[in-house]
Amino acid sequence: MKLPTLVLSCLSLFAAACATKSHDGSSTAASVARAVAATSDAHSRPGFTAIEADGRLTVFQHDSKELASFQKDGELGKSVTRIDAGPNGMTLRAPDADTIDGYLMARPGFATRVVDGRIWVFVADSKDWQEFLTTGEPAKSVTRIGAGPHGMTVKAPEGAVIDAWLAAQ
Repeated sequence: MKLPTLVLSCLSLFAAACATKSHDGSSTAASVARAVAATSDAHSRPGFTAIEADGRLTVFQHDSKELASFQKDGELGKSVTRIDAGPNGMTLRAPDADTIDGYLMARPGFATRVVDGRIWVFVADSKDWQEFLTTGEPAKSVTRIGAGPHGMTVKAPEGAVIDAWLAAQ
């Protein structure tokens, strides 16, 4: 483990326990949280936050209640772990398997979610993506069975989105 990561991890736990005010009036816990977030950006992917600690990555969907809870108390109630599945052979932890799969399938310019073993792919910040977040499924979709990594089914609003996402891998 890198020394700065270890130091930040220890400081994070200490700061959470005794959130004091610094000279500029901001809390130590907030300062340490910003520092931890800055070191995690190297492994974060579109739609996902990755937090590195003890040589492992804990990944969350940006909008998940588990991320908010983890940021508050530093604990992950239940988790799925995949050894050597992450960048540089790092161990990945997440609240569920779909989050790990989604993290691994994320590509710049695209928003992805794995639902029931199928990869949903959207152009990032598109109207279709927003509709998916709101309703759980776009008005229309194209399905390509077995086209994704490990033979996974890929779904998207248009076939061109699937083609572009596959080419981005």
